[in-house]
Amino acid sequence: MIQVIVAAHGKLAAELVNSSEMVFGEVEGLHGVTFVPGEGQDTLVENMKRLSQNVIPPIRCYFWWIYSVAALITRQLVWRQNAHKMILSPA
Repeated sequence: MIQVIVAAHGKLAAELVNSSEMVFGEVEGLHGVTFVPGEGQDTLVENMKRLSQNVIPPIRCYFWWIYSVAALITRQLVWRQNAHKMILSPA
């Protein structure tokens, strides 16, 4: 199954997931990660790690802070999945 993580500042990610579920019904493997005021990078890293256990790179990100955390998680995933067997290409 394909896992998709939508991550964005504020509650945008959660609302994008909610909107897609209004249109398509419950979408298995679609997750929203919010990053709201008062949360630090550690919270964002933990939320992304929790959801990214079944996600295989490459990933595509558009926001710098969210991107830097996603890139960190991706590097950790590649390392765990035998990096010498994986090929990462820019999205």
